[in-house]
Amino acid sequence: MASYGPPSSIILISVGDNRVAVMAALREVRSDLDLRSAKDFIRQLPRTVADDIDSDVAPALARRLRAAGATVEVKRPMIRTDLRNWLQTRTTVAAEEAAYLAALPPGAQNVRVFGGVHEDWRRLKAQMQPGDELWKFCSPAINWEYMCGREGFALLRDGKAISAVITKMN
Repeated sequence: MASYGPPSSIILISVGDNRVAVMAALREVRSDLDLRSAKDFIRQLPRTVADDIDSDVAPALARRLRAAGATVEVKRPMIRTDLRNWLQTRTTVAAEEAAYLAALPPGAQNVRVFGGVHEDWRRLKAQMQPGDELWKFCSPAINWEYMCGREGFALLRDGKAISAVITKMN
């Protein structure tokens, strides 16, 4: 059966009272670990046991570790909403408006910059203060793959995103 969700990670939080059973289960889940490596692995927790695994397989692996007495968490990758992690290029209002207008077909009239998000763009510009920065942003590829991608412009003040305009999404 194919997985339709994003890949998962298994995080080993604690081993509980039965360290030997957890080490054995860990070696079943991670065939690359010998006994010494498994013992070393559980000394520094929490730790990722498996990363980027099929979301249909992750719960079964987690159940195996839990059955041995471990505390385990199954995580899906976070779809980030912190725009600072998505920033790509610093830009200016004048440059972006000029680029938008230059891409229009010849003879286009009564054009509103950024079309359907023109009012959002206008509000973003009205919020700008001296020292603010305008950045292009784009969400990571996994967001686009799972139909939640975003692209646009973020207004930063003192290094913090205070406003944004989304110009493309899926």
